[in-house]
Amino acid sequence: MKRVRKMLRKRVYYRLMCLFLLVYLGQGEVFAQETNGSESGIPTEATTFTTSADPSKSELIPSSEATTILPSQAPDFSEVEAIPEGIIDSDNQILVTNTLLTPYRQVVRLESFFASGVLYGTGVMIGPDLVLTAAHNVYNIKRGQWTEDVLVIPAQNGETEPYGKYQAGRIFMLKSYQNEETGTSESFDMAVIKLTQPVDSQVGFLPVSTEISDGKRIQVAGYPYPRTSDWKIGFMYTMWGEATSIKDNLIRYEIDTESGQSGSPVLNQDNEIVGIHTLGFVDGNQVYIYNAARRIMQDSLDMIAIAKGEKQGSEEVISHWLVQKSVHRLYHAGIQRHLYTQDQNEIAILRTRGWKYEGETFRSADYGIPVYRLYSPVTKEHLYTTSSLERDILVQRGWDYESVAWYSEGETPIYRLYHTGLKVHLYTSDTNERNVLKRRSWLDEGLAWYAQ
Repeated sequence: MKRVRKMLRKRVYYRLMCLFLLVYLGQGEVFAQETNGSESGIPTEATTFTTSADPSKSELIPSSEATTILPSQAPDFSEVEAIPEGIIDSDNQILVTNTLLTPYRQVVRLESFFASGVLYGTGVMIGPDLVLTAAHNVYNIKRGQWTEDVLVIPAQNGETEPYGKYQAGRIFMLKSYQNEETGTSESFDMAVIKLTQPVDSQVGFLPVSTEISDGKRIQVAGYPYPRTSDWKIGFMYTMWGEATSIKDNLIRYEIDTESGQSGSPVLNQDNEIVGIHTLGFVDGNQVYIYNAARRIMQDSLDMIAIAKGEKQGSEEVISHWLVQKSVHRLYHAGIQRHLYTQDQNEIAILRTRGWKYEGETFRSADYGIPVYRLYSPVTKEHLYTTSSLERDILVQRGWDYESVAWYSEGETPIYRLYHTGLKVHLYTSDTNERNVLKRRSWLDEGLAWYAQ
């Protein structure tokens, strides 16, 4: 009750201050700073608009002339004055008191770590290990930089994280989002985060749908991160409304949103995701905002299918790995054997025992299909395989099973070759090396696994 009374007092105070400013300013000029869409949220220029005592006299000005497009996401940098983004007239968002219910259980809070600071956003589960969100939560279009790490927190409720935190492993994004010069990047502001492991099975996920039309009832739920209302941070808020218009790739609505809610799902009455909230529009006469979402369209479905592994990659979708480790190759001339390892300690020891370090061979993920490592005391060879059947057969024949060496995940094929005379295998991603060895009596055994 104390928290509720405190929240109510702050809300009343905030609204009285807004009313005072409107009366005081009258017909004067108000200056709003336009964010640059980067994860730093530092303003780059000032846009001027005039307040009016009669909202009905406000005329919407085309964006090419005087409309400021405000990404609804900005990190907390104390030296930057906050802009109340996305609140239309007054704040009508509702606190979600029970985040364990569907569809709120599937809504996640994001913490994206960029070189210049932490950016807070929202996403939604669309698979056991997949999160749909806004591309600008994970990619800085101004600097051309990806986030360095992302933490995903399903159904957070204040300081309570009922299902824990999860780490992002790979990001998929619509390539057209990078096309900043054409001015269409905001129309493709959508991405998929693939986690390093599935979330708790109790969380579940929501379906996506391309069906949306004007006047349909929708809901936008997410995690605000406003600097003017710090009591909201960590709590989920939602609001219902209508899709006021649908144009090209965007759904427009007059539902309140704030910083931190970029990536929030736009849900229909069946709790299907029809869009991802990305930005707001401010007209040239007063602070009057339309909010907008990137629609679920065929390119969205293709990106999701690629992230799920149900479809081959395409030129329209790009990806970026966040979690990866180097695999190194060593060679011993005496026994004419190669060894592959990620262990720096093992590398250091082997180099003192006659092994020559040949460098990084490829990079692997921390998740995916396990690659098993075995050792033969007879032939002194290490063998690597993704086949549990081959592993078990070799163990029956006297091979020692050592561990999971790394994981098969990525787009770079690693080939396995075998020399009958030397009785040794070699693994390579180098097509030229593969072809040369084939001409030198090595047998090509085909694809061994995938790397990054």
